[in-house]
Amino acid sequence: MLLRNNIVERTNLRTDNIFTVKFHPGGFEAVFGIEQNKIGSNVININTILPSDLLSKLKRMDDFDKRTTLLQDYFLQLLNLKFADNYLYKTVLDAVNTYTLSHMMYSNNQLAGELAITDKTLYRYFKNLIGIAPKNYFSILQTRTALTTYVHNKASFSPYDYGYYDMSHFRKAVVKFTGQKLSGREA
Repeated sequence: MLLRNNIVERTNLRTDNIFTVKFHPGGFEAVFGIEQNKIGSNVININTILPSDLLSKLKRMDDFDKRTTLLQDYFLQLLNLKFADNYLYKTVLDAVNTYTLSHMMYSNNQLAGELAITDKTLYRYFKNLIGIAPKNYFSILQTRTALTTYVHNKASFSPYDYGYYDMSHFRKAVVKFTGQKLSGREA
């Protein structure tokens, strides 16, 4: 395991199976409780971070989606254990669930009202726990959810179902989120 703050050259062999996991800023520390600045430019044996049975299971899986799901479930389990009694975590989770249940239509002000907290408190909780503002987080969530639906079923996709004004608004959000035009994905 290593951080991406240095250039590392490696010769890949045919027998190598490389599976890369990238964390958002603060994500690694949130899941594992290890400060990234203490890791620095050191290369760390992954066996010191992840249990050997998880790594063995991961190596035996042939399907990329199953590997992703296995690691995601493990990371979420660690995160949930860490924050089980944390009010800040529960409030942010409630905000995400409330936003999702509102069909991604609530503003930050409406969410704060539903959770009986102020806008400023909602903002502070997201910045402390996730590292970004709630507006940015919900924009990513909205675009990712809509794009996933669009890719799986273009014929019945409606941008209105995800809070977009029209298809042009959705396309602009996709460019902002992915860096690619939607038309490039349709080929």
